Amino acid sequence: MKTNKIELDMSSEAIALRLQTVSELRRTTLTLAKSDVARAIRKKNPNNPISKRVALALGEISPGEEL
Repeated sequence: MKTNKIELDMSSEAIALRLQTVSELRRTTLTLAKSDVARAIRKKNPNNPISKRVALALGEISPGEEL
């Protein structure tokens, strides 16, 4: 099986752009997670592992605590 080698731009400009993109994506994701719809979903499905992980990331619950 032949694998293709990916060329990755490691210049400081490219790294800075990737870091900025990741930061924007994180901010957008957290904004969506804090929305009323997301809160309603977490309230409706408190035992869902993803709901618990999001609530923990947002500080709505402490580690080991239930919703």
